[in-house]
Amino acid sequence: MLKYFLVPVVFAICGAVGWYTFQHVEKNPVTIDQPPQPARLAVTVAPVTARAIADEIELVGSLEANAEVVIRAPVRGYITHVSFDVGDSVQGPAKDVDGQLVIQLDDELLREKLSGMQAALRVQQADIRAHEARRNLAEATVKRQIPALASAAVTQQEYEESLAQLEISEAELALSNARLAESRSAVEEARIELDSFSLTAPISGQLAERLVDVGDLANPDDPLMKIVSIDKIKMLIHVSETDYPKIQLGQNATVQVDPLPHQSFTGQVIRKAPVLDPETRTSQIFVEIPNTEQLLKPGMHARVKLVFQQREAAQVIPKTALLDDPDQPAVFVVDGNPPVARRCPVRVGLVTNQLVEILQGLETGQQVVVLGNRLIKNGQEVSPVSQSEDLRVAEF
Repeated sequence: MLKYFLVPVVFAICGAVGWYTFQHVEKNPVTIDQPPQPARLAVTVAPVTARAIADEIELVGSLEANAEVVIRAPVRGYITHVSFDVGDSVQGPAKDVDGQLVIQLDDELLREKLSGMQAALRVQQADIRAHEARRNLAEATVKRQIPALASAAVTQQEYEESLAQLEISEAELALSNARLAESRSAVEEARIELDSFSLTAPISGQLAERLVDVGDLANPDDPLMKIVSIDKIKMLIHVSETDYPKIQLGQNATVQVDPLPHQSFTGQVIRKAPVLDPETRTSQIFVEIPNTEQLLKPGMHARVKLVFQQREAAQVIPKTALLDDPDQPAVFVVDGNPPVARRCPVRVGLVTNQLVEILQGLETGQQVVVLGNRLIKNGQEVSPVSQSEDLRVAEF
């Protein structure tokens, strides 16, 4: 009897437990832990763009005058006249014409000395004429006595005396001529010395420095003034050994200076040093810039740009997008949904400090990884972040 009573009770309890379990599971479903999905790596991307690209270098240096001359005192003397001041234009020598007088030294004593030497020279020239007359007379006497000697109209002794007189007069004339030549040489030296007291401009240009005034005592080799020619300006730059072979004589160069930020000047490479400095591995290059308006001044800090190759419309990417693979240049291109990074081999053209020209392998508008490309693998899902426009402009 008890047996029949317990069976319904057990069924009732099981039903109640089942109902409770059903209600509890509906309200609080059991979750089964899933393995965590790996986080996508954030990478910076930039588009392939079409734009101009150039293989070029920009270097800095200082401008120099095309020609520069320091006028120094050749002799000792007091300065009696200075013709020009700083900034004045000076004319140098032209065909058969000396340059303009710039400084005069006191030459009064030398002029007096030269005047006396010239007077003595004139006396010697008069003596020469007298000796020539005596020699001519003695010569005529000897010639006249030769036929008279045969007819005994002139004795042998008289003839020999006349002959001796001719020899004496010829010797005196020769000595006078030698002394005259010596005096002429001394006068010429004095004239040259006198010329050294008058300092003329050796080149045409402008007076850059005036170091003396009237009344100053100039000693030999003292600097007195500086003249510069700036119709053309030179610029000395130092180029690396990698860029040196690219530079050609006559190649154009674009020059800019800080005082004139909105102007550029075109020059040419006029000289290349034949050697490199073994310590710096650089070589000297000289650029010449026309300066007809004389806007450029020696001493200005300048920047010069030399362009070796240029493309007007090329497919370019930031240089950081290019993977370090010497066998096959490649980049990571991001596309698809979800975004996936795919390794794409490319053929490279011009390479600059910031840009790379792509000749084959990419199309304009594709997104390439520029930051984080060393941390991803081919086919990996990524989270692309566009490179900021400001940064892109700065890099380009």
